[in-house]
Parts: sequence; structure tokens; C-alpha cells
Amino acid sequence: MLNQGQETPIFSTATASIFTVGALTVRPAPRELEGPGGVVALEPRVMQVFLVLSGAGTEVVSRPALLAACWPGIVVGEDSLNRAVAELRKALRQADAGVHVETIAKTGYRLSIEAPHAAATPEPASIEFAPGDMAPAMPPLIAPGSSSRRSFPARRAVLLAMGAGAAWLGGWAARRWAVADDEGRAESLVMQAAAVMRDDRWGTIDPMVLLREAIRLRPRDAKAWGLYTLACRDMARSAAEPPAFAAISDCQVAAKRALALDPQQVDALTALATLEPFYANWLQSERRLLDLVHRFPDEEAPMVELADIYASTGRSADNLSVRERLAKLEPTSLRYALDALTAAFMAGDRSQQTLRLAHILQTWPADNAQIKQLQFQFLGFTGHPAQALDLVRSDGDPGANAPRVFSAQVAAFKALAGLDTVNAAVEACLDAARYRQSSAVQMIPLLAFLGAVDDAFAVADGYYLDRGPVKVPHKFGRAEPSIVEMRERMTTWLFVPTARSLWRDPRFRSLCKEIGLVDYWRSAGIRPDVPGVALP
Repeated sequence: MLNQGQETPIFSTATASIFTVGALTVRPAPRELEGPGGVVALEPRVMQVFLVLSGAGTEVVSRPALLAACWPGIVVGEDSLNRAVAELRKALRQADAGVHVETIAKTGYRLSIEAPHAAATPEPASIEFAPGDMAPAMPPLIAPGSSSRRSFPARRAVLLAMGAGAAWLGGWAARRWAVADDEGRAESLVMQAAAVMRDDRWGTIDPMVLLREAIRLRPRDAKAWGLYTLACRDMARSAAEPPAFAAISDCQVAAKRALALDPQQVDALTALATLEPFYANWLQSERRLLDLVHRFPDEEAPMVELADIYASTGRSADNLSVRERLAKLEPTSLRYALDALTAAFMAGDRSQQTLRLAHILQTWPADNAQIKQLQFQFLGFTGHPAQALDLVRSDGDPGANAPRVFSAQVAAFKALAGLDTVNAAVEACLDAARYRQSSAVQMIPLLAFLGAVDDAFAVADGYYLDRGPVKVPHKFGRAEPSIVEMRERMTTWLFVPTARSLWRDPRFRSLCKEIGLVDYWRSAGIRPDVPGVALP
């Protein structure tokens, strides 16, 4: 038995090779288990628990050893391990490969593998023909108009003919059932890919892998092609320049296939409508998406993008309305629940914030990284920085932050709690802003929240206009921003409540004018939900 203090096999999910356990195929990097029941995605800690157990072979791994191997350097309660084991058991049941987690009372766990057993002789299957199906032709036992008395050679010929017909029928049935199996597996893969994309879990499993397999099994599946188009669009948004161009091309090709199969395939239409970056194209993008939402009122894809447009243009009330609708359409989606809570925060709707936060905490596991990050930020930005820091002391980094953002937030909450200076927090924010674009944009409202308004505008100038003392790094040099860099420039962070101290500063209107938002508001005939700002 492996106990704490012994050599516990610790695996890196990022570098471990694909291997098998009985009939189960294990892919550590994308955190997948595959068995006869299909492909199942695991959370990082759950995969780590499985790797430790599988590495121990038939040895029992004690609970302390599992905690030490899977939560190194972190103090967690027994409930975290209990939940991870329960999730692993659930995943193994779904994979249906005969692999189980066995509890050894008062000791720990080990894997057990069912021995393969001989298949029982199946009962003769009754085959039903759907309307329009043609039953296979069978050779007649007695030719019409002939005598029933046959010589032995004749009977032998009949039996051979019967055997040939039965073999033909068996092959026809097998092919029919194989097609049915492919149909079911393809549908399952499409559903899994949709769930991964909906909840933004690309780090857990690549939906493009699932969709390619679904398309191989069912090449005329318009939904699979449509989701693949969206996945290519997502890849184009975040990839480096050459892969981004390839992803754009793949997106256009996949959309053509999807729309040839179904001219009303909404995922493909949404991908094409949003392939162009939103930044500086808000009005055109909004009009395309509004058309799709009106045509397909219950489809998620165009609503998600329309909500992003509203959030990035200061239309907090409209954003909240769409996010609430999405959360009702798909109540099992954690991402939609979190988006609705964030939208309530942006709109200043305290009652909705309270209700949605309570719903999230009651519905999903509290040790989920996104929920831990939510609690940390919610406490810190709503006047409880000391409690936010207590969460960090007990749980560590929530693990869902951009590089250096978490360090800057901790520094800010320390300053707000009186545990460190504001200057130290400002320096941490500027360090994050100079590190990466995705970090820089989040520092704008954080600096404003600290009262460092001049620094917040300096980061905004560097991020949006590529000028000023704060140099926000670009991926491809210092000259003109690339297409990908322009695509990544987000304006949502200008309209979160923590940026409130910027809104009444004359520089805010000037910034919005230079990046094109004032022209958008004027052309759209709307006013943003930004109090105290002199805007058209």
C-alpha cells in the first residue's frame, strides 16, 4: 500500500502519454477517458487522482497519499478527495470499460478491472423493416410448379441457398446496426462538443477532435459541420497569425459544407457573422446578429455573441436581458449562470446578484475553479477584501486567471484591507499590464478601483491606441497591430462598475471617441448605461 511519505507516483497530465487500462483508453493531456460507453472528459484534479491510482497498479493508495499527490502544497479538506473520487466513479461508469474504483475500508482506494467474459450466444434477432425498406430477397425453398420430392443433391442445393441467404441477411442486419451505432456515437460526440464549447472548457477537451470524428461517422450532419465552423471561428480569434489565417479559411470551408446541407444552419451563420472582429465594427456585427436572433429566437449561438456586443458597448441592461434568457434556455450551463451574474453586477442589479450567486453556490461544487474565482473577486470588489484574502489563504490561487492578474488582484485587496500600500498594488497592476494584452485590459478597471485614475488611462492608451508611457506588448512587433491583436482588443472592461471613477473624467469620452464607440452610439441611436458621462 502506498502511504504518505512513500514514493507516490505523480504524473503530469500535460506530458503523460496515452495508455490503456483494460478496455479503457486514457488520454491524459486532454483529460479524456474512452471506453465502449463513449468519451468522457475529466476535471484536472479528477484526472490526477486517476493517474495516481492507475500508476499504483493493484496497490492500495492511501487517502493521505492521494491528497499529497493531487493537491501538493495545498491544504484541502477530505470533501475535495471524496468529490474527486465520486466524479471519477461517475466517469468510469459512463465509459463502461469495466474499470472501477474500489474503496478499501479505513485505508484508501485502488483500481479494479473486470475480467473479460465470454459472450453469451445471442437470441435470434427479430428484424423489423421500416416503411420503404426492401426486405432482402430469399431463394424459394420449393420452386413454383415443381414437385416437393427432391433428390439429396437438390436438398443440398436448397440448404446451401438458404445458408447463403441467411448470411446475406446477417450481413445486411450487421451493416444496418453498425450504421445505427455510428449514428448514435456521432450524435453523442456532437452533444459533448456543444457542451464543451458552451462552457468554454477547451482546456479539458478539444471540441474540434470530437467534431471531426462525428463528421467522419456522419458526414452529412449539418449540426456537426455548423459547430465545427464555430470552433474554427474561435480558433481564429485566439490563435497566432499564421494559424489564425488557416482557421479563418477552415471556418469558411466548413460553413459552406454546413449551409449546403442546411441553408438555415444557425451555428454556421453565426460564425460567418462574427468572423470579422467586433472591435471598431460593433454596429455591423450587431445588425447581423439581431437578424439571426429574430430568425432563430431560441438558438444560443447568436444570443451569446449579441450579449458580448452589448457588454462591450456599455449596454449593461440589454446585456443582462440576453444573459438571463440564455441561463433559462440552458439551466445546466455554469458558464451561462456565471455570465448572468456578471451581467447583473455590470448593470448594478443587487437583487439579481444575490439571487444568482445563491443559485450558483447551491447548484455547482464550491471547489470548482471558476466558482472559487467568482467568490474571490465578488468579495474583493464588494467591500470585503479581507475575506477574499482569507479564501486565498485556505484554497490558493483559484487557477482561472490570466498571467499576473491574480497577483495584481491580491495586491489590490491587500491595499484595500490595509495590509499593504496602494503604491505596491499599482506597481503590481502595471507589471501585469506590461506583460500581456489579455492582462493589460483587466488592469484598467482595477487601477481605477484603487483610485489610480491617471495610471488607468495610461494603460488604456497603451492597450487601445498603442501610445503613451505604458507599453502593452504585441505579438508581432511594435508597428501596426496585427489582425489578431485587433481582434483581441476588448472594451467590456471599460464598463464594469469598478471603472466608475473613469466615467466622470473628460478623458473617458475622448478615449471612447478615438476608438469608435461614440460613433457607434450615435449611429445606433442609443445612450450607454454609463452615468455621469456627457455623451451624444
